[in-house]
Amino acid sequence: MRSRAITLGLLLPLGFLSACATPNAPQVTSWGKAGVSYANYRTDAVHCATIGAKADMSGQTAYKDTLRGVEQQDTILQDQQALDPLTDYVMIQRRNFHVNIPELQQYLVSVMTRCLVSRGYSEFALTPDQAAGLAKMKKGTEERFHYLYELATDPDIVSNQAVREDSAKS
Repeated sequence: MRSRAITLGLLLPLGFLSACATPNAPQVTSWGKAGVSYANYRTDAVHCATIGAKADMSGQTAYKDTLRGVEQQDTILQDQQALDPLTDYVMIQRRNFHVNIPELQQYLVSVMTRCLVSRGYSEFALTPDQAAGLAKMKKGTEERFHYLYELATDPDIVSNQAVREDSAKS
């Protein structure tokens, strides 16, 4: 059981990285709330990200399917059955990572989203110029945090660049 949890824990970030590397990357978005202090902005961001990252996935069909596929693969490997190319292919397809991992990632993001919305934040899209400015900053730096904070607390940006639910689904 522990090896399955480790396997899923390692594969989720890898799936996320590959999703980010797609040539038709989605629009850059962030979350904002006019009037929030920088301290509360950072606290809320860390809190909601942590809630999303720690969300229980065990009830999700994608999690169960992936786990079942890993268990089947473990059984085959423990029985030391000959691994011909067809058996290897079948094991990969049963895990169904190419479908399940993005579904699980979306589930974790939806948990984080609900947390941010419950705290009064709304999603907004960065303009191409804002996204270009953000891309020049190293992730995890105070400079980047403050840049996003300035955008996220500007009432005109939060309102005029709001991501509408119907456009987010397309």
